[in-house]
Amino acid sequence: MSTLLREVVTASLRNSLTLMGNPAIAAPTMAIFWKQELHLLKRFQDHTLTMGQLERDAATMEERRRAVAVRIATIREALTEQQHVKGEGEHARRSEELEIEVERERLRERETRLYAIKTNKEYQAAIKEIAESKQRLKDREDQAIGFMEQIEQCETRIAQLSAQLADTETECATQRAALAQEEMALKEAMTRERQARDVVAQQIAGEAMELYRKTQRRFPDALAMVRSGVCSGCHMRLPPQRFVEIRQYVRIYDCPNCHRLLTIEEETSDEA
Repeated sequence: MSTLLREVVTASLRNSLTLMGNPAIAAPTMAIFWKQELHLLKRFQDHTLTMGQLERDAATMEERRRAVAVRIATIREALTEQQHVKGEGEHARRSEELEIEVERERLRERETRLYAIKTNKEYQAAIKEIAESKQRLKDREDQAIGFMEQIEQCETRIAQLSAQLADTETECATQRAALAQEEMALKEAMTRERQARDVVAQQIAGEAMELYRKTQRRFPDALAMVRSGVCSGCHMRLPPQRFVEIRQYVRIYDCPNCHRLLTIEEETSDEA
């Protein structure tokens, strides 16, 4: 039904109530009107709630993209750290190798001077220096070997992290592409829901929409279903009289407990 036609019908219905002044005649006509309004409000709410969920899903996109980026950044950070440790190890090894060469030269000089010593006292002192020099040389060589082992461990870890990074980048590229498609689908779905909601909104009478908007300030689901005499919003059982009133569709009734607007579920299960 077009907006203009609905306005004409609504005005005609209201004029009928005024002119006929007979509730027995007017009530069935108005019941049809309010029943249709509730049906439209339910459709309007369905589109609105669906849009809300789509918007919440879209809001998680940036967080999900960041999570993908963090995976790569974490591996890169570990890789950079291992490369830094390897660089320090190589620098320390080169410094130690230079010290080893210096110590070896000192040892050779001491061993050469040993043959020119004349007294036993000088000889014993020289022997002691040579022994100490050999020990220092051994300690430095052990230290150099330790640095080499550290470098080898870093190289192994770097190779592992590099392979992991390549695999993760490939996987994350796929995830980014999937996220981009999902985001596009969400935007398209939101556009469809918004357009459908706007079409329905144009068909709803101003009085009904005003009442719905007022209730919506408190509840996103301003219109609740009555299922087996129970309000779907607060899950409280309705008084029998209220249930009877709702089924008469004389006007839009609310829940005595939560004050959501109410309609019978089976009356809004199929789209018009």
